[in-house]
Amino acid sequence: MKGRMLPALFAKLQRVAYSMSRKVIAINEDMKVKLEEQNVPSDKIEVIVNWFDGDSVRRIRWDQNRFVQQQGMEQGAFYVQYAGTVGYVFDYETFLGAARLLSDCPDIRFQLIAAGAMFDQIREKADEMGLTNIDFLPLQPLELVADVYSAASVCFIPLKRGIIGNSVPSKAGLVMACGTPTINAVDESSYYSKEFMVNEVGYSVDSGDYAGAAEYIMRLHDDPDELRRMGDNAVRYCSERYSKEHGTSRYIEVLEESIA
Repeated sequence: MKGRMLPALFAKLQRVAYSMSRKVIAINEDMKVKLEEQNVPSDKIEVIVNWFDGDSVRRIRWDQNRFVQQQGMEQGAFYVQYAGTVGYVFDYETFLGAARLLSDCPDIRFQLIAAGAMFDQIREKADEMGLTNIDFLPLQPLELVADVYSAASVCFIPLKRGIIGNSVPSKAGLVMACGTPTINAVDESSYYSKEFMVNEVGYSVDSGDYAGAAEYIMRLHDDPDELRRMGDNAVRYCSERYSKEHGTSRYIEVLEESIA
């Protein structure tokens, strides 16, 4: 926002809302830290992640995958995918940088399945860089979410520094549910970054570290057993932390505590 008046007004309203609330929900641990920095008492904050619907989002086999069939994807290729909105928070330079470093690997293809103000700009930049290993595709219908994420070999989420805490990749649980490992380029010190490494469901590098991201992409490309193991870990881990049953039960607990 331009100017200071509206941000100051919203910040004041925000502080009033926090002070009047018995509980404040943060959708990950980094957001909890941001709330504590705004003087929200720690014991008032509950972390409940955004969950996925296990009835509609699950791993889809290659031979049954509608997105694969529509796009004519090659089963032997290694697909590095980002699917979602490309706006201010998306670090397209890191995405393109990793694609450039891996441009000599003929079986590695990047997919940018997106919409947003920067989509055309990113495509033009890729053309300027002479990158031919990126497929630019429009956002897919909601009913194809599981097919899209299941089609990827790895999901690549590069975000600008300082975004984690104020924003959380909503696709994280969805990607895990589809059995796809994730490579993040986010603030290296964040809880979100460490979550993937600790639970062995993917890798994380610091924001802007496209060389490190490319190295992890190659590691999984060269080690199918590790790729498969991380995918299985992702399905198991997300069922424990990101499932609808877990999320709704936590909200019920918080509501019961609040009215007790």
